[in-house]
Amino acid sequence: MVHNYFTNEAATHDGKRPDTQVIDPETGELIDDNSDNPRAWDVCVTTYEVCNTEKQALSKFGWKVSEIDV
Repeated sequence: MVHNYFTNEAATHDGKRPDTQVIDPETGELIDDNSDNPRAWDVCVTTYEVCNTEKQALSKFGWKVSEIDV
């Protein structure tokens, strides 16, 4: 699972909102067009143990906020 979500391509994405929007077919509202975003998540919630186990994969990302409760 780590190799699916924490890829190099996802790590290099700037994380900013896309410039384009599309109409949501279900609601008819404008939503951000994330079709070219390689990152399939906005927030990562994990445990201290997983951080230690997967530190190589997690260290590729420039985290804006990290909170570790022990």
